Amino acid sequence: MSTLASPAIRVQPRTAWLLLAAGVLLTLLLGVAVVGRHGPPAPPFNGLIAFGRYDGAQDESIPYTIWPDGSHLHRVQAEAAANAFWSPDGRWLSMTDRVMHPDGTAAHDLHIDTSRMSVGCVDWSPDGERFLCQGSNDTDPSVRGLYTIRATDGGDLVRLTTAPAGTDDLPFAYSPDGSTIVFARIAVGEPRGQLYLVGADGTDLRPLGSIPSGAADWMPDGQWLLVASNYRLYRMDAVTGATTPVVQPADPEALMVNPHVSPDGTRILFISQVDGQKDLFQMRLDGTDVIHLTTDPANEYFTDWGVHPLDG
Repeated sequence: MSTLASPAIRVQPRTAWLLLAAGVLLTLLLGVAVVGRHGPPAPPFNGLIAFGRYDGAQDESIPYTIWPDGSHLHRVQAEAAANAFWSPDGRWLSMTDRVMHPDGTAAHDLHIDTSRMSVGCVDWSPDGERFLCQGSNDTDPSVRGLYTIRATDGGDLVRLTTAPAGTDDLPFAYSPDGSTIVFARIAVGEPRGQLYLVGADGTDLRPLGSIPSGAADWMPDGQWLLVASNYRLYRMDAVTGATTPVVQPADPEALMVNPHVSPDGTRILFISQVDGQKDLFQMRLDGTDVIHLTTDPANEYFTDWGVHPLDG
């Protein structure tokens, strides 16, 4: 049987051991300093807000961005585009059939298959891979339902749901982990209906709650939803459907629609009607510290709140 010879042991002088120990200690201290300086990952940043403003000449909405304090209003493009929504990293805005930087540069078109139906998308999956969309066709109701498409080019149309006869499936948002989608199943022509959840692969369809809804968004923890129903806002448990009203203490009768939760989960972006016009607002989750963002006579639509840097 062969044996392996033991390597020779080098004896380090005392001074060398002291220097080595000092080096290890210095390394540890530097490591602590680095961890202390950087700390845990930074929480999501409340960056630019995107929205649509109605343009009478085009009879459609024009995409804009604005800072959360109501300053730095910027028109993204002159052409009409509905449903401007942010990529998870805040670098891109998607609008109808186009994706671009929020300053309007690097635009590229999506090649969505609309041979059988119109396809309108509303949300980006958290992994940045796909868009959540609605398929509709007035002459062929069989295609009505939820779909997803590839975010890079608009291809790979995948069907998730089939709306029953006389209804439409109106998509709202992916859950923070990307596993679940919230949407409303509404009677054709109606503004709100029964909330549903469905898996991102189209499985596990289930109704949620009992209030009719026309818009919903996820809280960052994935345990709660922010829901609009009959011009009021509610926090809804994503498991039980139990609701808690969100009321502005300074104006308990305020009418609010189209809510979105800020990226850090501390504030609510919404639209409210003031003197006959629909303006953009944001406030804390408890309804306090209301900030009136826009006052243009034209109505605002299609809001979303991303993480794009305010000065980027």
